[in-house]
Amino acid sequence: MNVWHEIQQEDIAAGTFWVYITLQKGSNKKYKFDSDTGCLRLDEMLYSASCHPVNGGIIPKTLNRLNKPLEALVVCQELLDLYTLVECSPVGIIQIMKNGRIEEKIIALPIVGNIAGIGFVDSKAALEAVYEEIQYFYNTCNGTEESESWTNGEISGIKAVDMIDMAIVNYKSQYME
Repeated sequence: MNVWHEIQQEDIAAGTFWVYITLQKGSNKKYKFDSDTGCLRLDEMLYSASCHPVNGGIIPKTLNRLNKPLEALVVCQELLDLYTLVECSPVGIIQIMKNGRIEEKIIALPIVGNIAGIGFVDSKAALEAVYEEIQYFYNTCNGTEESESWTNGEISGIKAVDMIDMAIVNYKSQYME
């Protein structure tokens, strides 16, 4: 099964959506989702003291400006297992400039019945602190020697919803029409 294509369209909306976990918080390994096979492939390893500050993955049935699945960073205290579908809600966006290319990612919170068990973050101040940690991670990992590396974005659910809406439209026009 290729989760990117085969999940039900009604399960993906701009306000609530599933994230297929491809990146584990605390890991030094980065996997990329292979759109053709639906598998993960090892993309890089961090050989420094840095590790990924949040869980991450792709939003099925979306297509970003680079014609790849839209990625989301899932903010919670727990390590989420790879290959897991987690229902989420958007809270912000982050843009990362690396090697002359801008990557955009959604910042999301998990939606679960047992909110305390997964470490739900509901304070804007806490989200902003996590956002700063994410920015620091990407700025550090992209290397200070790369003069064209930077991060930008904000905690804004409205901007995140707009980005997801556009990615859903792009996916439908590419694969469903």
